[in-house]
Amino acid sequence: MNNLLTQHESRIGRGLVLAAGVAAAAISLGATAGCNIAAGAFYILHGPDEKIPAKYKLPPERPTVVFVDDRNNRLPSRDMREMIASAAGEALSSSNSVRDLIDPRSILAAATKDRFGEPMTIAELGRAVQADIVIYVTIDAFALSADGQSVSPTSSMRVKVIDTATETRLWPEEVEGYSLGVQAPPRQGTIQGTAVEMHQIRQEAAARAGLGVAQLFVGYIARESASKGSAATN
Repeated sequence: MNNLLTQHESRIGRGLVLAAGVAAAAISLGATAGCNIAAGAFYILHGPDEKIPAKYKLPPERPTVVFVDDRNNRLPSRDMREMIASAAGEALSSSNSVRDLIDPRSILAAATKDRFGEPMTIAELGRAVQADIVIYVTIDAFALSADGQSVSPTSSMRVKVIDTATETRLWPEEVEGYSLGVQAPPRQGTIQGTAVEMHQIRQEAAARAGLGVAQLFVGYIARESASKGSAATN
């Protein structure tokens, strides 16, 4: 069902839903052991070779852009917004789910400009870059480590699909969006590494988050799930 965008959700500068705080707390309290348990539960529920269907099928012929909005500065660096969007876009393009993908840098640039002193709506931003569809991703929480030392990135996001022409939310029906949690596998090293090492860790975390976004719209094998270590809900 198509849903008209509310004024609350359409203005970038307005507040996040209350669930963002809950998600942030969940990530900060999460431990690697808990993530491993969740991953095991995912496989028990689905089986490692089960094909997981897309939550929503994007119209492949319509120009589409991925917009990652980090209004509360949850990400450790601003360039991670582009990294996440680019990773999602690459996965969507390679699966042929979207044939006309717009560079996410264009909508990030448009978002820095006000129109008559007010933030542009998501639909307006999409139209500004000639996009028919905006995959709108807000960052609820992000952490590179569960214990402040080991590297085990986690992220919590909310995802919506917006039709820029009709200014409607195509998916999901819930006004707050689809809640997506992504857990990257633990890796060797600590978050006290060099600048180069930390940049690589952020790139890997962004790629994982972007893959999680793309998998909402692309069928995939359960063992390849980006969100198997977290509790994504409808």
